[in-house]
Amino acid sequence: MRWRLQIVAGSDDGYLRVFDAGTGSRVHEARAHSNYIRCVEVHPTLPVVLTACDDNTVCQWNWERAWQCTQTHVGHGHYVMQVRVCPARPNVFATASLVSGGRYAGSGSSAHCCVCPLTSPIL
Repeated sequence: MRWRLQIVAGSDDGYLRVFDAGTGSRVHEARAHSNYIRCVEVHPTLPVVLTACDDNTVCQWNWERAWQCTQTHVGHGHYVMQVRVCPARPNVFATASLVSGGRYAGSGSSAHCCVCPLTSPIL
């Protein structure tokens, strides 16, 4: 995480866990999804973490709001395996799923804007 010396991890039990990088102690734990968390992406400039999950969603967590889920992005027909923030446009992110391919979304939208090929340079 950029502004804190912490490590964020998602797990197969659906929990998002935050650890102090210096001591290794757990500083936060929350039930984030109903299924396996496949990917965790820390936003490069905002206090936001994105989680991709087997429940077909991507959730947006704000650590300045006590790790509140501020948005849930839907639209995949199968597990969401990856999520990445676009470095050139940090207000958008891309996802990859087993069935529905890639998607590209703006952070202000709960639905995906358009389908992108998995070979897209933004992934």
